[in-house]
Amino acid sequence: MQSPLVSKCGLLQRLCSDTNDSKSVPLELNDMPGGSEAFELCAKFCYGVSINISAHNIVPSLCAAKLLQMNESTERGNFVGKLESFFSSCILEGWKDSIATLHTTEKLPEWSENLGIIRKCIDSIVEKVLTPLSQVK
Repeated sequence: MQSPLVSKCGLLQRLCSDTNDSKSVPLELNDMPGGSEAFELCAKFCYGVSINISAHNIVPSLCAAKLLQMNESTERGNFVGKLESFFSSCILEGWKDSIATLHTTEKLPEWSENLGIIRKCIDSIVEKVLTPLSQVK
């Protein structure tokens, strides 16, 4: 029986299937985007532990989840989909969160660019700048 971490992470499934089942082999995940904090959020998600995602940690969380292949093809309702939904419906809706998230992309510029996070944040901010004052809620 697979652990919840392995069952939700396509990368770990592949790495574990490559090892010999008769002995335990440590896995090293070098260059985890967002470091141990982002991995911890991914692991907590897998085990059903309550987590708090915000404009300050969504970028490293999403990058780590993408690296770990925590997508719908691995398991329905997986972390990448939930993060992308939160990003679109919550983060990009507000000035403060869009700007804060854009600022956090500085720590993971290549990942942020490749995943389209930078462009989406900039587009969101530009849209808000161009909204006539009479239409601002």
